[in-house]
Amino acid sequence: MFALITGASSGIGKNMADELARLGVPLVLIARDKESIENLATTLTQNYKIKALSLALDLNEENAIDKILGFIREHDIKLSYLINNAGVGLYGKLMDQERSELANMLDLNIKALTLLTNALLPMLVASDDKVLESKILFVSSLAALSPFPKLAAYGASKIYVKNLAIGLRYEQNIKVTILMPGATKTNFEKTAKVQSKGMFKHAMLPTEVAKVAVADMKKGKLFSVPGGFNKLLYFMSLCPIPLPIRVGFTSMMAK
Repeated sequence: MFALITGASSGIGKNMADELARLGVPLVLIARDKESIENLATTLTQNYKIKALSLALDLNEENAIDKILGFIREHDIKLSYLINNAGVGLYGKLMDQERSELANMLDLNIKALTLLTNALLPMLVASDDKVLESKILFVSSLAALSPFPKLAAYGASKIYVKNLAIGLRYEQNIKVTILMPGATKTNFEKTAKVQSKGMFKHAMLPTEVAKVAVADMKKGKLFSVPGGFNKLLYFMSLCPIPLPIRVGFTSMMAK
């Protein structure tokens, strides 16, 4: 049974692919960069003697979901895991952000993720609605735990991901895990145009995040929060801290 991973060519997605391959799980790897995703599939196949298929695709392009479904049918793939990892960020004041970049982020983080999950759920859930061993992992963010100035729209999109995942877990009775990473040493800082030194002070390695994420998904945990500092922030978010203090803290982190 395969694991399908979006955004698998770099960062956390790439390292989750490596972790699953190490465990002997065959993979469907999806990312925009054709060369990177093909090279990763070849490397994982050679290193772990598993089947790794690659599909170069922008999830925001027209008919992307149909192309994925066609690829699955063509290769007769039986899915056991769906890892919704693909996503982008955008740093800065909302009024200063380019509408095209903002639309691209919201389409990928919300629309594409939702439509792909909708399309693949029938392959992951039994017809009589009983729990299978199938699992879904959604990559949210610690930015979903509190209003986050200069990451306002990004944080809001990750709140959507978190709430969608929780609702799905209880609506469909399927094992869903929500990964809540904090700052991680990936391309996010560059692609999101982050101009904050403090935000990445406690950044984790993507290998560390991926290892925890896969282990928690296998256990069926609802929330996966890698790292001691991130766990502290997560538990602080559960405390009745006044909103001005909460936002003041995230504003300080964004500077």
